[in-house]
Amino acid sequence: MSFHHVTVDAKNLFYVGRQYLLLCSSSPNNLKNNIFLEPMEKYLFNKYSYEKISDLELKPRPIRPNPITSRTSVRHFYFSKQILMQLKDQCRVHGIRLNSILTLITANAYYLACDYNEEKILKIHMMVNIRPQLKLDYEQTGMFATVFDCFVNINQQSISSIWSNAVKQHHDLHHRIKEKEYIMNCKNDTDLLKMINNNEYFSCDDVHFAFSNLGLLSNTNHNQIEEHYFGVSLIEQRWTSSILVGISTIKDHLCFTITYNKNKVEKDFIEKWIEKIYYLLEQI
Repeated sequence: MSFHHVTVDAKNLFYVGRQYLLLCSSSPNNLKNNIFLEPMEKYLFNKYSYEKISDLELKPRPIRPNPITSRTSVRHFYFSKQILMQLKDQCRVHGIRLNSILTLITANAYYLACDYNEEKILKIHMMVNIRPQLKLDYEQTGMFATVFDCFVNINQQSISSIWSNAVKQHHDLHHRIKEKEYIMNCKNDTDLLKMINNNEYFSCDDVHFAFSNLGLLSNTNHNQIEEHYFGVSLIEQRWTSSILVGISTIKDHLCFTITYNKNKVEKDFIEKWIEKIYYLLEQI
């Protein structure tokens, strides 16, 4: 199992968590040991501390003849409250989290959209929030995550067993999080940080898509944020795949954001994929 520190897109993660960071930074209880991670890409994860990389000072980005902005496309869509409530109820019954079933639904929909007939293993980059593992002070600002390689084995028969496969995926992933020394794998990844700082292209061609649920909120508590906007982009090509699927909730509606490199991914495929996601979710 390989690990890629989430700094593969530290800048974009800052945008994803900007409202959270603003809330944290405005807290009246500002402890002396707080570290405000901006720009986040100037820090790397090392055990339970965050170290500033002195040789990664921000420099002007090289001007490109073909701006990456022109390659980026985004598609948003959402589902009814009933769909989200049904998913949450079934997740409680099966003892798993929403991201597990949504990962399997998205992967199976991808399989169907590709018109695969044979057995296929999809490689997904799963973004996992590791903040609970760090036991940080509540007042500590920042978003901390790691990206795991996730392999989903799919065939025509497995599509009818999405829930049982989601349970297996859930336990496999959380076992790896708890048992694997992922912290050691993340530290001192200076080469990757230098690539980010130089705005170099380093997408992994064998990754089918990246998946993130860092914007997922239940909105059931008056103290929680009532509206949470999940915004990501591939403007600077910092993700490790050509497609990023983001999941969030807005007022108890399940929302998807698919950001993709339109030079490598056809719009028609994205629309077909979305159609399959709707189809599978309506079967729940």
